[in-house]
Amino acid sequence: MKRVLVLTLIFALLFCACASPQTAMTVTESPEPPPEEPTPTPTALPAAPPAVEDDGQFTLRWLSSDSMNPYSCSTETNRLLSSLLFETLITVSPEFTAEPALCTAWETDDGGRSFLLTLRDGAVFSDGSPMSIWDVIYSINRAREITSAYATRLSDVSEVGMGESGFSVRITLNSANPSFPLRLDVPIVKEGSAYRDLPVGSGPYLFFEDENGAWLQANERYASSQALPFARIELQEFPAEALGACLASGELDLLAADPGVLSTFNSESTVRRTVPTSILCYLGLNTASEALSEPGRRRLINALLDRGSLSGILGGEETYTPLHPRLSETDVESARAWIPGSISDYCIDILTEDYDGDGMLEYFRDGLPTPFGFELLVCSENESATAAARSIADDLRVKGVAVELRLLNESQFLRAIQNRDYDAFLASMRLTADFDPTALYANLGDDMLRTLAASFRTSEGEAREKAASEICAYGAECCRVIPLTFLRRAVYTRQGAIRDMSPTWTDPFHGLAAWQVGQKTEESP
Repeated sequence: MKRVLVLTLIFALLFCACASPQTAMTVTESPEPPPEEPTPTPTALPAAPPAVEDDGQFTLRWLSSDSMNPYSCSTETNRLLSSLLFETLITVSPEFTAEPALCTAWETDDGGRSFLLTLRDGAVFSDGSPMSIWDVIYSINRAREITSAYATRLSDVSEVGMGESGFSVRITLNSANPSFPLRLDVPIVKEGSAYRDLPVGSGPYLFFEDENGAWLQANERYASSQALPFARIELQEFPAEALGACLASGELDLLAADPGVLSTFNSESTVRRTVPTSILCYLGLNTASEALSEPGRRRLINALLDRGSLSGILGGEETYTPLHPRLSETDVESARAWIPGSISDYCIDILTEDYDGDGMLEYFRDGLPTPFGFELLVCSENESATAAARSIADDLRVKGVAVELRLLNESQFLRAIQNRDYDAFLASMRLTADFDPTALYANLGDDMLRTLAASFRTSEGEAREKAASEICAYGAECCRVIPLTFLRRAVYTRQGAIRDMSPTWTDPFHGLAAWQVGQKTEESP
């Protein structure tokens, strides 16, 4: 049977800024529906079944209706495929550190207001032309444009120009950000080609298409071309609804997906590799809502939430802060300090108890006991988000908080947030790799949070650690946003099909030249 290597990435939640509908969008890739039953995936898999016969042909999934232009393609499937065609300035490791790529070194002498990037000498585009600093300047400026997928992360760039010495480029920012290099995993293309469906790149593969179909051919001008595991990779359309079954049956060899929602991708024949992401799933709370107007009641919700169960549903890493638990600056203890040791004692302190003995909590309003509850908004078009919201509602009702779900389609959901027509909503936001929380706090009307976010973004060393601790502590005190979990991404492969993989969450092909292809036993990391 032909072995097929298929790539897709299904984002399962909305990501949007809290009360910031201008930047809100769905990231579930159309026309692919999310899987039906979001359940936790196992951390280990049983022994492999007999190997599927290998005919040496590999195929990646692509969407012919979308372009392969990394700046403007509208689907994650093609955007991830483009990582085989274009090299980036830097790569972001699973530990959220910047690693050299086309940019071999970077330095700042003004506290992160400008950066001198030293470029790799000898890089060559697929058409044989040498890469120059003008190609890099051109590409960064294209990536800054509003139509680019990279515009938001580069919005603070004020100028891009030639460096003062050697083969270098200088980037100047509107405000200091010592961690800015983490935002530079930006593809570089040949000057003048960025608006084509297929720009000229310097990646490991070239794209070809004729009347018989499309394929990727190894780029002989790529520095590590001799080490590439595949001389040719076939491209084909592949229906989303068939991916799980085909992976389990051995027709597919590789699939990038959300580990918490794609339960059908787990079988005895697969290996799962997970990597962390900067996508934060959170609750946004409307402080104008009567039930949630008091910080004490918002902190009670924060304390009652079962993050472990939610992280299992969504395949994430639980968090109490908007900073990833893997970051050295993250001060989890400052955030958890607001979690009471005794919920019952805390309920007495904030005058929120079961006064009438019906098993549900009440608080006083105008001197009278009032049921404590709220309405939770969720986008019904995202089944994983809906499953997580149902879990939240069910769990809080058991604990005495009357939560009602309000299921809306995407446009209704975004309109409700824009009009602040909600008590609470469940969403997720893709933070930049430097974990700048500015966008998360942008429209909350809280000057302290905005000040702390700016301090975190513009500082380094001890000052950054101090700002991080204050964000974690104050964010947990006011509870306008309740962080729940940082999502993970998974790369599934057939048992023994590919070894020595080192995927990142934005590039499942990271370290491709080191891959070993063959039928040998491997275990789930």
